[in-house]
Amino acid sequence: MRRLQRQDLVAWMEAGCKPASRWRLGLEWEKELVDPEGRRLPFFGPGGIRDLLLTLSRDCGWTAEYEGDNPVALSRDGEAITLEPGGQFEYSCPPKATVAEARDALEAHWAELRAHLQPGQRALQTAYPPLQDVQEIGFVPKGRYGIMGPYLAERGALAHGMMKGTTSLQVTADFDSEADCGQKLDVALGLAPVAMALTANSPLVSGRPAGVMSHRGRCWQATDPARTGLLAGLTGRTFSFAAYVDWILDVPMMFYWRDGRYRPGLGRSFGAWMREGIDGGYPDESAWETHLTSVFPEARVKHFVEVRSMENGPLEGLVAAVALWKGLFYDADALAQSHALAADIDPDQRQRLQDAAITSGLADRDLCALSARVLSIAGEGLERQGESASALDALRTRVEAGRSPGQDVLDAFDAHGPGAAFLDSISY
Repeated sequence: MRRLQRQDLVAWMEAGCKPASRWRLGLEWEKELVDPEGRRLPFFGPGGIRDLLLTLSRDCGWTAEYEGDNPVALSRDGEAITLEPGGQFEYSCPPKATVAEARDALEAHWAELRAHLQPGQRALQTAYPPLQDVQEIGFVPKGRYGIMGPYLAERGALAHGMMKGTTSLQVTADFDSEADCGQKLDVALGLAPVAMALTANSPLVSGRPAGVMSHRGRCWQATDPARTGLLAGLTGRTFSFAAYVDWILDVPMMFYWRDGRYRPGLGRSFGAWMREGIDGGYPDESAWETHLTSVFPEARVKHFVEVRSMENGPLEGLVAAVALWKGLFYDADALAQSHALAADIDPDQRQRLQDAAITSGLADRDLCALSARVLSIAGEGLERQGESASALDALRTRVEAGRSPGQDVLDAFDAHGPGAAFLDSISY
């Protein structure tokens, strides 16, 4: 059998190019489900995640996917429900053409999920467990997580917080060429601090203020520098599909799939696997696609550009975040303006702004002003696409007040303390 070559991987990237007539937006929404005391639903046990997956499969037409005896994912007509390492519930839907379609998908998913939660169970709007120590949360029984846990723990002090605690909204956008992909990736990375500040919503850890507006962002900074961050070496004029492939080839593998199970990568790079093999075996295209899921920069490329900087939050804010990227990415003038804006922010300044987004969110004046400019560009871009700029109102309101969602969480915690009233105020 012909072995996989570097040029095959470049061609795989090129195959993601689509004409603008086929462009859509994808979204993945992570949220944590908790019991009446605000503790994460366990995987096993009555009313736990396993039971919920089986119930949805039985009652709502989902098809369950198993590892061993355990359901670990659901699929239905292009929709999917998957589990993050600590049991965080992630919903993804078929790509959508309009903001209204994205809103409808999120609302329909939540209505179905809410109808199958047991009394007292909630889904939280926060992006990190506000009351429970994340060390008390167990890993779900997925083979890759059993390998990822110890691997990442050796490389980042908050890696398990990232794995088991964090929740986010991820938005994917199409591109029609290598140059278009590079522009969109550069905008996503350059404006990552803006996306984080607009949605920063993880200010509590173990029932105490974390001292930052985004503990989720802080966790990502202390996970694994080899596979996270702002990709300073792959932005602007340095981007190409080949350059991106070369970066991925050098990232150490956490795991790979062989003989029906995940196996430890033992720090070998994917490139080394291609050159030297492992136990006489070599990777194929599906192995490449698996490896792509194990790199976690603030934006990444598959057959689309995936923006990863937004935190879980109130539903209207999630919809506005989808509208933000549609406005910036799918209008030529808005993309050019936002790319020029991102290009003016050098890598060192991007990191300073990212640090400010984590610490202060929109309370940082520079970030707040930059966010206002970005929302203006996105609003004009939406209007030229025939969408209403009012879709951004939830984010505009936050910029006008200089308040990220996490400030509302802190205020509610100050007002109510760690009880039912507080949990009600931060639940869907």
